[in-house]
Order: sequence, then C-alpha cells, then structure tokens
Amino acid sequence: MTSPHIFERFYQGRTKVQHTAGSGLGLALVKKVVEAHGGRIWIESEKGKGATVRFILRLTKPEKVQQQ
Repeated sequence: MTSPHIFERFYQGRTKVQHTAGSGLGLALVKKVVEAHGGRIWIESEKGKGATVRFILRLTKPEKVQQQ
C-alpha cells in the first residue's frame, strides 16, 4: 500500500534507514512531466516486496477535430 502523498513535493516516505539523501521532489517532478505529455502515472506496491512506479505515455498526439 502506498501513501496518498507519494507524488507531493518534498514528501519522503518512512524508511528503516535513519538518513535518506534527497529532497522529495523526484516523483512530484516525474508526475508533472508525464501529465504534461498527456500520460498517467501510478504506483503498485506490496508490503515487504517493494514498489513499482508505472506510467503510460502516448506515442503520438491526438489529432484535433475540426468543427464545422
């Protein structure tokens, strides 16, 4: 189960390691880039097994429909 805050800026999840380097901006920036390109991002996790970040991006931009 992942935190609902995982994509927020400066959020750092709890770890067993006492000191973790980083600012907590990575996933927030990735989400902005993916969504700016019309994509979708999510995390799948299983307790004790880790997490996988998945995303989908379009191969091409959708064509604009001309209105008459």
